[in-house]
Amino acid sequence: MWKKVSNAAEFKITPQVLRKWHATMLGELMVPDRFADMFQGRAPKSVLAKHTRTRYFQVVNKEAIEKAFKLYKRWVSYRLGRLIPYDKIHSEKLKSDNRFIEECKFYGLTLHEGFYAVAACPKIGTQAVTDYSGRNQGLFLWRKENY
Repeated sequence: MWKKVSNAAEFKITPQVLRKWHATMLGELMVPDRFADMFQGRAPKSVLAKHTRTRYFQVVNKEAIEKAFKLYKRWVSYRLGRLIPYDKIHSEKLKSDNRFIEECKFYGLTLHEGFYAVAACPKIGTQAVTDYSGRNQGLFLWRKENY
């Protein structure tokens, strides 16, 4: 898997690189180091630290975690949005595009989740497609000029 991802990114990606990137992103989002350690599976040094961290995490830092997830979702939507052409593309055609499928797999998203992440990107235009009876038949998507 790492070889495939490295080839797609055009530089070597290892678990250590991914762990470092993840820790850096959490640091930029002002998530305390103890939570980055917890997310990356590092055990606390004492039993007291374990219980204190768990309680603190459950009560206080939900806002920071929600903010981190919100920013991550936005970042992923921008990354996936780069795959959308400037010409209109139907949502079903996008879901069968190999590059889109690979990027969704890379970010751990289903095609459905990836599609809605792209549609949420502010740089992507959307237009509903309906049939003659008014039933929804999907969306047209396109990349806006100033991306």
